[in-house]
Amino acid sequence: MSNHYLSISEIIGTVGRILDSDEFILETTEGGISIDTDLDDSYSLGLTPGETVTVTGYYDDDGFDATSITRPDGSSVFSSSSWEDDDREDDTWGDDDNHSNDDIYDDNGNHLSDDIYDDNGNHLSDDINSGQGTEIIGTVGMMLDSDEFILETSNGEISIDANLEDSFALGLTLGETVTVKGYYDDDGFDATSITRPDGSSVFSSSSWEDSHSSNHAKRDDDSLFNTAINRFQNRQIGGTYLFAGDMESVSLRENHGETFQEEGFAFRVSDKPGENLETMYRMRNKDVPGTYLYVGEEEKQSIAVNHTNFENEGIAFYVMGANVNQGQDVYRFQSLSNPGTYLFALEQEKNSILANHSSQFVLEGIAFEVG
Repeated sequence: MSNHYLSISEIIGTVGRILDSDEFILETTEGGISIDTDLDDSYSLGLTPGETVTVTGYYDDDGFDATSITRPDGSSVFSSSSWEDDDREDDTWGDDDNHSNDDIYDDNGNHLSDDIYDDNGNHLSDDINSGQGTEIIGTVGMMLDSDEFILETSNGEISIDANLEDSFALGLTLGETVTVKGYYDDDGFDATSITRPDGSSVFSSSSWEDSHSSNHAKRDDDSLFNTAINRFQNRQIGGTYLFAGDMESVSLRENHGETFQEEGFAFRVSDKPGENLETMYRMRNKDVPGTYLYVGEEEKQSIAVNHTNFENEGIAFYVMGANVNQGQDVYRFQSLSNPGTYLFALEQEKNSILANHSSQFVLEGIAFEVG
């Protein structure tokens, strides 16, 4: 066991994110650490992100339990001994005296503190009170799932989650700029809306809730689409792609990272045949190593006769056919700079490619539909 846990320690750092009325992140030269003073919910430390403090206390499994917090001028922010003395007196107060008119409470009477800040030092108390949430602007980094992605901001990266069902996807494009509104939580940021610079909506929780019932009822095969397909770009031939399931994705990350760069989640498919599902085959372009085409039965047979530079690697996955109007359309683009190589994209990315990359890709139409 570390000596940290056996004796009192002193830490100097700057106040980072305020986690609760009595808990915050202290940024030190060795990284951030969670500081907890164990005050009652109705009390607040009154710290400001960015100010320097000295914290005395003990390390524990969850971070650091403070016994005192002082500012550089020697003034006390918190002292456990003073708090215990004051607490005995405060317990004799009437209920109304414990809560000022400016304090914010949830429906269960829990104190939400006037001093709540996000990672960038933005004050959140008014946002909680008004229900408007916090706004973050950044560019889309890696897609973690169909409804979750990394947003790269001027202050670092944060995980954004729209909390959609697995059969729905946001359809974002890596590198595009978006504005996200929502609320910080322990895992990152829960989005209530995502919009593009032109004002078009990527996602709105209210619209999602309104449309969810009808969309879900229309798609009886949703339960079949339980396999995530990830997209990798060929580092050696830019603008060419490989789509892989979970097991192959692991192999690509571990053994072929120098050749393929993971771009994140692409769409969901079925890993087994089913009624009204079509078989998709993966064809490897032997003239352009590391590039692939995904086709149905009829096109597979045509390629075998007319395009012998493609080698059939077998069944890739199962999907709904194009234009059945039962799922999300997946569009096929051919690269203009590398003919015979292809990109598959959902609706939103399709629109972005047509608007911003029409000199690089030509749209060939709907390839198939996914859940």
